[in-house]
Amino acid sequence: MHVWQVRQSLADPCPAVGDGRGDSVTEWPELFFCRLGLVLDCPGYDDNQLRFTAREAAQRVAMGVAGAGATQLKFLVFDSVANDLMRLRPTLAELQASFGSCIMDSVVVVASKMNEKPGETGEKKLRGMKQVMAEQGLSELVPWYGPALNESSLSQLQEALGRVPSVSIAELDGLWARQQRRAAELHGAQVPHVEHVSFEVEQNRTEERQVHEPYNHTWPEIVSETEWFQRQKCETKQVAQQVKLNKCRVVDTETGQTVG
Repeated sequence: MHVWQVRQSLADPCPAVGDGRGDSVTEWPELFFCRLGLVLDCPGYDDNQLRFTAREAAQRVAMGVAGAGATQLKFLVFDSVANDLMRLRPTLAELQASFGSCIMDSVVVVASKMNEKPGETGEKKLRGMKQVMAEQGLSELVPWYGPALNESSLSQLQEALGRVPSVSIAELDGLWARQQRRAAELHGAQVPHVEHVSFEVEQNRTEERQVHEPYNHTWPEIVSETEWFQRQKCETKQVAQQVKLNKCRVVDTETGQTVG
């Protein structure tokens, strides 16, 4: 069931609708007026987008109720027959944690998407839901078919809502006040607990140490040596020497006279 299925007219506003794959759409409670009266559309307790936990979803429902300014409440709790998981029990648990067990008489359970699991499969899920309801003392279960509005289902739902009593906001206010007082008492009575825990931690550290390692090192060495060598000495001196000089002359053969 969705609010858009039970709105008064097509022009009335309604919350966003998913694409049928089961993805969460509603994030914060929002108030609408429809054929059931004033309805607070609330987020589910199993948000697959991990935006909030089941406990936080229940707290958002409580904030939505407070913000709506209602004085009397009735609760519609949905569980999809198409889902193999039984979400009814944890949903009721979170609802009681937020509002108290006094609301259980005002709960109507709606088995949604009955059209997706016809036959024995759907009946098996209904039997499981009835067992959970019996454990919690609930009796009003309405099968809801879709995706279009089923007038028979709407009529059954209206009758079931007429049979369950409303819970007064004053009762819830008293419950919350008692819870706060009790929480304060428990907090004040707590004894501080100190626990010493020893554990080993792997840690890296640097240790200084001396290491002797053999190595080759080359360095220059100065050596004194004595060398012997011979030296030739050249000197220039004047020497007197007699040289035989041959002279030639030119003689004219005809006259026999010396020409030069």
